[in-house]
Amino acid sequence: MKKIKLYSINIFLIGILFLILEFLTGNYVFKQKIDCAYLLCNRKFVYNVDFHHNLKNYQIVYQRDMFGFRDREKKLEDIDILTVGGSTTDERFLKDNDTWSKKLEKKLKLFYNFNFDIVNAGIDGQSTNGHVWNFDKWFVNLENFSPNFIFFYIGINDILYETVENYKKKTNHLKKIDIWEKIKHLIKKNQGIFYKSYLVIYRKFLLNDKYSVTHYDLRKNVVYQLPTLKLEIKEKTKLQFITNLDDLYKKTKKLNSIPIFITQKTLRGTKIKNKIYSRNNFDYFSYEKEVARIITNFCKEKKIHCIDVNKKFEFDLNDTYDLVHLSPSGAEKLSDLIFNELKEIKDFNFVY
Repeated sequence: MKKIKLYSINIFLIGILFLILEFLTGNYVFKQKIDCAYLLCNRKFVYNVDFHHNLKNYQIVYQRDMFGFRDREKKLEDIDILTVGGSTTDERFLKDNDTWSKKLEKKLKLFYNFNFDIVNAGIDGQSTNGHVWNFDKWFVNLENFSPNFIFFYIGINDILYETVENYKKKTNHLKKIDIWEKIKHLIKKNQGIFYKSYLVIYRKFLLNDKYSVTHYDLRKNVVYQLPTLKLEIKEKTKLQFITNLDDLYKKTKKLNSIPIFITQKTLRGTKIKNKIYSRNNFDYFSYEKEVARIITNFCKEKKIHCIDVNKKFEFDLNDTYDLVHLSPSGAEKLSDLIFNELKEIKDFNFVY
């Protein structure tokens, strides 16, 4: 009985010691300004995704820096272009140099003979709701942060939902979570001894494992027929989307940055060599054109720059690995299109 009591006291004291160490080594007192639990600051992942791109030994080292960005060379105050979007901007399952952001950076460096720094702020799953959150909870906490340009590559994650309530519920990353999830989030956010110990174990024993991925090669299940199910954009949802666009425009100007909106296009519903590539028989092609029209009309109203990728981008089947997310060849084509459009924008050429 005495031994059990002694063990219990020791376990209790060790637990108290760990809690004290967690409190002292984390950011519980001196709060961290940005939410690293969500932004994956100082994180590194290795993915093997050979099957996505028909490339052998295609291993990806995916890293986010101390501020939550994917690619950054210069100081925060010297960032030239920030790219904002969802998974089609983040491009987690492409190597750094294969993303459209990096390919665009390389082209601009060569053309302007200037050391461009294009920083990738894409976050998997984000819609314009999430992009507004970025300004309110992320960018606002970065000192001397004022990119010359902010590119918004947006549209396909946004307005498939019937009501504003569903829109906010399904497209906003801030979901209601249970108490255990809140505790885990608190530990990750404050990065004390528990989380740091986990990272040491993770990096030593798990880093080279092959991780499961959230995007899959869906081309095997493509339906070769004309889509017949129309996707309607509800008026309330459309108005909320426009409100978000306006928020992004205003918040960008507040940073003394120049916004450029870029529409999106996927392979869903696109005709290639007399075949229509579709999923679930939905007419994504017409839906994406309507979303792009909303964005371009907004740009015209505000007299700001818009690159209409939806209208000008031409796909081959190998340019995506799941009809939505770009392969290295698709990212090359997208960066070419954006690069050629930028050369025609006076504001861009005036700055550089």
